[in-house]
Amino acid sequence: MSSLRRRFIRNAGAAFARSADRYEAEKVRRRGFSMIELAVVLVVVGVIAAISMPTFQSTIQRASEKAELIEVTSAMRNAVTLAAINEPGPERGRSRSRSADDPGAVVLAASGRTPA
Repeated sequence: MSSLRRRFIRNAGAAFARSADRYEAEKVRRRGFSMIELAVVLVVVGVIAAISMPTFQSTIQRASEKAELIEVTSAMRNAVTLAAINEPGPERGRSRSRSADDPGAVVLAASGRTPA
């Protein structure tokens, strides 16, 4: 091997070693994220939010409707119970039998009490 070639290989190896050392030094020095990486993350988060927002809003709407239905049902049950409790029975002089046309029969059926 000629001396020129040996010198070139030796210098090329040294140059490669120097560039590798610079790369390692820069890698250690750079600890944060680039602006492009942050922008990509923000775009991905924005797309996920845009896709999931309608589903989230419909879930909130359904929960609100269900809460209103439970509230109305509870109020109706309380009204039926109070009507059944406050209705005069045979002990107060009311002894007629109840028919299906009688609204009091519906109240008693809804409250679970047996007709007098």
